[in-house]
Amino acid sequence: MANTINFLKVEEWYREKLSDKYPGYEISKEKVPLLNWGNKGYFECDVVIKKGNNIIEVQCLSCSSAKTINGNGGAGKLHKIKDDALMLMGIKCKKKVLAFTEKSMYNRVLKEKENGRFPNTIELLLVNVDKRPSINEILRCPLIKNRIKNFLSVSKKYTHLFQRNWKTVVVIISYSGKTEEIEFNLNETFWTTCSDLKNIKIKKWFEISGCINWEGRKPEFKTVYLGENKFKIIL
Repeated sequence: MANTINFLKVEEWYREKLSDKYPGYEISKEKVPLLNWGNKGYFECDVVIKKGNNIIEVQCLSCSSAKTINGNGGAGKLHKIKDDALMLMGIKCKKKVLAFTEKSMYNRVLKEKENGRFPNTIELLLVNVDKRPSINEILRCPLIKNRIKNFLSVSKKYTHLFQRNWKTVVVIISYSGKTEEIEFNLNETFWTTCSDLKNIKIKKWFEISGCINWEGRKPEFKTVYLGENKFKIIL
């Protein structure tokens, strides 16, 4: 489940990144008809770039490395990528791309292509994820020396990562062996004008952890995404 959640976050970040490259285009994840094979089949692409009703480009994204966690060759992973390539060939579109976040898998598929075991009509792309937003960037505390407010700040460029069907966000605070679950209400203004998560309970935790009395560099805390609408902060 955790790997699936991380993959979905990378997907969202990648589509957001592409929106800068294709201003004015619609970029989404959606099912596309396999018109090259008739008019019955559909395949869901991780990225579909459209101008009006015209599909300009389709992409599948892979976050898999070439080897498993035990160091074995990931044959199943390679088969999945080849299956995706087969589906892409069924789509009536000028540009078809397989994008990779892991260099080892990109190199493996590139070698397959160079040896004539992968379609030349599909472009291979290595994605630089070094600037992918970390959860520490998404959820942070607005610290001011000798004063701390009762909210967490979320940068507006990351609010799209919070699903609109969430009514609340739950943050589990952990410090010195003690924990508390704090619930923050979400309303429509979170995605429009005010992206702060407010609850007076959080202030005491930053006070008892010493964040309020800092010298020099601002204190940092580790934030862990737990899935769904839950986060954990370790002070």
